[in-house]
Parts: sequence; structure tokens; C-alpha cells
Amino acid sequence: FPIENLRNAGVHSLLKNWMHKQVLSKNKYIKKALCKIENLSFTYNNKHTALEDINLSIGEGEIVALLGHNGAGKSTLAHTLIGINKTKNGRITFDGENINCWSIRKRGEVISYVMQNPNQMITQPTVLEEVSYSLKLKKVSKDEIETRVEKALRICGLYPFRNWPIQALSYGQKKRLTIASVLITNPKLIVLDEPTAGQDYYHYKQFMSFIRKLAERGISFIIITHDMNLALEYADRAVVLHEGKIIADNTVSAVLGDQGTLQRANLREISLIKLAKLSGIPTPETFVKLYIEASRRE
Repeated sequence: FPIENLRNAGVHSLLKNWMHKQVLSKNKYIKKALCKIENLSFTYNNKHTALEDINLSIGEGEIVALLGHNGAGKSTLAHTLIGINKTKNGRITFDGENINCWSIRKRGEVISYVMQNPNQMITQPTVLEEVSYSLKLKKVSKDEIETRVEKALRICGLYPFRNWPIQALSYGQKKRLTIASVLITNPKLIVLDEPTAGQDYYHYKQFMSFIRKLAERGISFIIITHDMNLALEYADRAVVLHEGKIIADNTVSAVLGDQGTLQRANLREISLIKLAKLSGIPTPETFVKLYIEASRRE
């Protein structure tokens, strides 16, 4: 049913009454910065500027949605953060320490990256071997490996398939397998590239709820996504990239309620904002924020 066909007066009254019953939480305390990117720029082959003067801070236990159309610089920023792209301009600090000179392997001890295509990450023949592989390399005890592997597989809905060969898995199952393999190493910051692509709604909700629980324990996340609803429901903050520059960095409701930012970055307007505008709510951002907080309390 098109939102545009709703009776504005009736909807306005209903939404206004609902908003009056809600209590907007006080601003949360500012989380301690875990990772800082300062004045970072990156150029491919000394010709094409992919990132320009990036300044970004990720707090402990914070979920940040990284938004932008294809080619905006999202993956380039992620690759620079984990050390694949080398840059001479700018600084990256982690827990207060400059990591510009850190190797990819050393960065990988605290920052994990999950690619969008799971086939580019999987190296072992079975589910169990894939998830336990990194722990075996670190010579973790057998008992601890079994405990951590089982927990990760259950969370990602793969425990019943633990002995399956990789070839027998669907694309969505492979996606969850790569996520389980990363979670088991207990990183402090995880970059997820389109984490719910190819997954059904049940596993989408299960996984993102688990991400929220991990964030509550202090693990930070950067989620590269085109899914505005995912950002709205689960992220604490939204950062929008456009032509290699950050053009917005604010609460998700503020960013998705800014028509100018959406148009500039070629992002779609979410249904909640449309509903608020069509019903004559004067502050769509406040309505969206109230809705997010109400849904998270349920």
C-alpha cells in the first residue's frame, strides 16, 4: 500500500499522539575512542584520488554504518584501515598508538575484515576446519577451540552443518561461515562488508542482534551497507562517503532525515521519513529517533 495514499490528517493525529507517549532518552555518554583516522587521503597510482582528508573516530562498542553509492570510497577506506592500501598522508591510531607502520598481519590481530564475497575468504575443506583454522595457527588448546567454535557456529546458525564440506553450503551459509571465522578470534574492531547480503530474514535478525550484543561488550563495528533499514535499526551512527569525502557524520536518524545529504549521495529516503513528512510531522528526525528507541526496547 503506497504511503502517499494515506489520509494525512488521520495519520498526523495518530503519530502525534504516539510521539507524546514516547520518552526520548538522554544523550548517551561519549564513548572512548578506539580508532581514529586523521587527515587521511589515498590516491591510486598517483592519479585517481579515492579518499580525501578523511577524519573519523570509532568509539569502543560503537556500531558505525558506512553509507554511500558504489565508488564512493567505502571499500577503499576499509582496505586502508586494515593495511591493504598504503598511504603516506594522514594517520591512523588504535588505542592511542599510531598503526601506520603496522603490517597487515599485526593489524589483523585487532582489526578484522569480512569481505562481501565469502568465496574469497574460505580456504579449508569443511565448516569445522574453516572456523577452527586461525585458532590452531595460534596454538590455542583443543578444549578452548571446541568451546569457541561451537559457540560461534551456533550463533551463526551453522552448528548442525559443522561437518559439512564447503561445497555443500549455500551462498548465505558461506557468508555466515566467514563471519563465524572472524568472531572466533575476538578482535576489537570488525569491518563488515554487506554482512547480511544473501541471508534470509531469520538469520539476518539473529546475526545483527548478536552484533549488538558484542557491541555492548565493547567490540566496535564498521558496517559497509546499502541497506538503510539495517543502518536505522542497528547502527549508533551513520557516516556518508561521496566521491572519497565524508559529507555526513551523525546519528542515523539525523543523516537519513537530511534530504540534502541523501540526494547528494544518491541514497534513498526511508519509509519512516516519508511517513513523517506526509503526515505533517514538523520534526521527522525526532519521530525516527523515537521509533528506533521504541523498537529497541521491545
